[in-house]
Amino acid sequence: MLNDILFDKTFITKSNELLSGTVQSYSMDGIYYDYTLGEPTQTQFTITLLNIIPQTEVRIYRTDNRSEIAGIESSLSSFSYEYIYNQDINCYIVFINQNYHYLKLNNVILTNKDLTIPITQSLRLF
Repeated sequence: MLNDILFDKTFITKSNELLSGTVQSYSMDGIYYDYTLGEPTQTQFTITLLNIIPQTEVRIYRTDNRSEIAGIESSLSSFSYEYIYNQDINCYIVFINQNYHYLKLNNVILTNKDLTIPITQSLRLF
């Protein structure tokens, strides 16, 4: 941990790796402290949409400004999107398939946890 910076029990290493917890011991002004090091803080998470009818268009939009976050023109039976977490993002997800009813999921929140959502699409009767 030489040349690392200590911020309130959190270490930021020279390679900008954020670690919390403790190390066996470290020296600060010649005084040694015991500290146990935990796992690096995870910042990348995944939203996974399951049971999608193949060839469905899937789009994820931010609720605040309606900008597209992710999407695919013609999905398989699932769709995953990996994102870097900085703060919670409120979004909505749309599913478009000409043989199925338009589906919109509101109030989906991308958080600092992985999220899996099973989808049920309804067949459109012509």
